[in-house]
Amino acid sequence: MKGIFINVDSYNSEGIKTIQGNNNAEIYKIYVLENKRRLNLANKTIKLGYVMAGTTKGDIIENLNITNAEQGEITFPITNRISKQDGVYSCQLAIYGADEFLEYTATFGLTVEANIFTKIAGEIADSKDFTYLENILDKASKLSEKLKENTSSATNANSNLESNITEANNINSKLLENTSTATSLNKNLESNIDLAKEVKETIKDLDNKNTEATEKIETLTGLNAKATELSNNIQQGLPLNSELVKNVESAKTANNELIATNNDAKAKKTDLDNSLEEAKKYISGLDGSKNPVQMQLDINELKNGLKSNQALAYKGSSIAANNTLEGRTEGMMIGGRTLVNLVNIRKMILGDSSKEIAFENDIIKFKKAYPNEITYLKVPFLSKPNTTYTIVYDVIKNNVEQPDESKYIIYPDGVFGDFNSTMNTFPKNGQIGLNKICLNSKSTLFGTFSLGFHRVNVGAEIWIKNLMILEGDWTNKEIPSYFEGLKSFGEAEKVEDKYKISISSGYNLIDTKKSESGAYLYNNGNFVSNASYKFVTIEKNEGILQSNNIATGIDVHITYWENENFIKGVILNKGESIEIKPPNNCNKIRISFNTRITEIVFIKYNKKDILIKEPLKENDIMYEDNGQVKVCRDKSQYTVTGTGNEEIAKGTSLSNTCLFYFNINRKIGINNIISDKFKTKNVFSVDEEGIFGSANSSTIYIRISKSKLSTQDIEGFKTWLKTNPTTIVYQLATPTVEVVENCVDIDLDTYQEKTYFNILNSLPGTLDFKVPSNIASIVQNTAREVNNIWDVINNLLVPSIVKANGNITMIKLNNNLK
Repeated sequence: MKGIFINVDSYNSEGIKTIQGNNNAEIYKIYVLENKRRLNLANKTIKLGYVMAGTTKGDIIENLNITNAEQGEITFPITNRISKQDGVYSCQLAIYGADEFLEYTATFGLTVEANIFTKIAGEIADSKDFTYLENILDKASKLSEKLKENTSSATNANSNLESNITEANNINSKLLENTSTATSLNKNLESNIDLAKEVKETIKDLDNKNTEATEKIETLTGLNAKATELSNNIQQGLPLNSELVKNVESAKTANNELIATNNDAKAKKTDLDNSLEEAKKYISGLDGSKNPVQMQLDINELKNGLKSNQALAYKGSSIAANNTLEGRTEGMMIGGRTLVNLVNIRKMILGDSSKEIAFENDIIKFKKAYPNEITYLKVPFLSKPNTTYTIVYDVIKNNVEQPDESKYIIYPDGVFGDFNSTMNTFPKNGQIGLNKICLNSKSTLFGTFSLGFHRVNVGAEIWIKNLMILEGDWTNKEIPSYFEGLKSFGEAEKVEDKYKISISSGYNLIDTKKSESGAYLYNNGNFVSNASYKFVTIEKNEGILQSNNIATGIDVHITYWENENFIKGVILNKGESIEIKPPNNCNKIRISFNTRITEIVFIKYNKKDILIKEPLKENDIMYEDNGQVKVCRDKSQYTVTGTGNEEIAKGTSLSNTCLFYFNINRKIGINNIISDKFKTKNVFSVDEEGIFGSANSSTIYIRISKSKLSTQDIEGFKTWLKTNPTTIVYQLATPTVEVVENCVDIDLDTYQEKTYFNILNSLPGTLDFKVPSNIASIVQNTAREVNNIWDVINNLLVPSIVKANGNITMIKLNNNLK
């Protein structure tokens, strides 16, 4: 049973995490808090609504089970109703009073991880495609029973064989009399070969349905158990084969030409006929060319087909792939990305708070200088109506004492919802590290919001840096490193005249189960013992350190050592992953982590650097083709500077804005434009700022506020561009393809059980590939058991009969079977 605390009056970082298809395997205790105290739920009813992120798919669960009203406790079992579909969900508790009026709401997250076995599972119980395999196993089972029955007879025959060895020299002539009988028997065997087509067609049908075999793997589990039982029965007969071989070798030593009496030959003929009746059920898999080994080849082809279907597809920038096999990825494609940081801290407005806010080295420093006044900063950004945005920043200092939490706010200024919806979003007392706030813009815009606090102690300070506003919901995504303006994948990693794309795969070096207590944390040159932390020690390695559930602040400390002598320390902030590059004199790395962290990994990676001519922009794709690595470019980039290279013309002016346009000599698509200075919107006849293109032409239009221009003409616009060069990424009418020099392969190594894949650039794109996996192991095991059955037929039954009767035609057949 797990427990989470949900606040009705503050942001909730805790949430529920489960696996797709979970049905009553987990029960959560939800404790509802108000002002950090348990909320009394007496005479209350509670509903839970949930919706998948980015969609309208969701449901409402009525009347949650209140198990301890005074302690605010709700018991919430995870059922397949809520875990039916994998994805990220937003959840909201609605708490109603006795009069059915809504009194409280609280929002938190739900993550349903994909269940690979659920995805591949199918309904195959009545599928005729697999009845063939069941029939084969049924026949094999019957053969096993027959082998058991024949054990006693075979033992008696062996005893008779030993007694007859001394008579072999006297009855050699009798063997000739049996030749005609053996010849007739051989014709019998040849006529049975005609039955090969039936099972041959069955094998072909199984091969055609190979893909469905992987999807319908669950039913085969039961069949595998049958095959295992059959294999055990067959194994019991193997000692008999060994004894038969030894005795036959003795017979050959005694007399190279084994002879039986006429009566004994007739008895052997009867045994042969009985055995052949069992053998032909399986030998019927041979084709008309009398090639008994063909069925074995077909089974190998089927197994190879099953193996090819073990590759699972993955896509993302940071991926942990389970159930992997040692090998290589397949079909690796690297996708580009272009982002815009919609805020420019150098153009913020201090307003009336200039005495309380300072900018130093790109750090925004808030300080409460006067009581009963609001300390805030106006933040302009390129906002669009009815759009989701994520505000990201790092808090590096926070010494607020006993704050009034209801006054830690982001003021909406008409952009983000109503006033109350944006309260409680600023960091609480002492909290430092990464902060992410996801909000939706309104239909009416002012283009700014205000960041600040109110009603805190005089002298309180909060310092923030790396402020970014990104379009979209980044709540459950890895945040790129801080950047300004418009940037694309690889642009920050320029090497001379090329741009470096760095990708890696690796495996985990840390076993948290072997962690030790009594960790010492490194803090400003000092070591402080902390009982809430454990530590692990590993040998010197380069790699990536990740933690999947850092709660708040600094929960991971990395220290480098040389023979127990401390060298230096590094910290891992909330929400970060960090690339570890130990100093040259380091031989040990010690990683200390908070006990509430359930998974921390140190990935020893296989790194690959790829140098390309330009960064990978949005929708650009890098891939392999005929032994070459190529880049299909869907986007291009242009910077207009106002220096005279562009032929700028003036369009229609409106009350507050002027329209200008110019050509870039490439056809572009309308609305497929991203700019670092203007929002993308067709404002041809709209009196607001924006940038847009004309479909299937080379013209780009910019509408700009008159207040930004020294003169409201082309020269005034060029003057503005010289101090505000505007970068534009636009879609090409026809994609171009370029070959990457000195690179023939972008696939990565995979490792046993679990492999981690990462993009190491500061602004990552996406990896799209397939990786070998062992999900079809059940089918492989079943095929292996069928193969074992054939080994018994080939190596035990037929050879023993052939050697016991000296039939030359059967010897030829035996050679083919081997």
